[in-house]
Amino acid sequence: MKCGNTLQESLTNIMVNLACPESVETIKNFTILSTLQERLKDTNVISEIFHGKIHGWSKAIFVRIGNEKPLRRVLYLVENVNAQMTKLEPVR
Repeated sequence: MKCGNTLQESLTNIMVNLACPESVETIKNFTILSTLQERLKDTNVISEIFHGKIHGWSKAIFVRIGNEKPLRRVLYLVENVNAQMTKLEPVR
């Protein structure tokens, strides 16, 4: 996997390599850092569920850290939600 020259390039490269082909566009759009301030304007947490190559269903999450304006710090994490999604699939 190639590292990027910027945080945006690195994050995109990592997440594109983790996501299944059908989830690549979803995760690329979710991880656009330049839109975070607008997307976190009225909330402290945003998330997106995507299908990963290794662990199946995962949830990417951005969490606002502090109340600084403009937005300066976030926590980014990826949670394995495969068990929860597997339980929901028969209901769909």
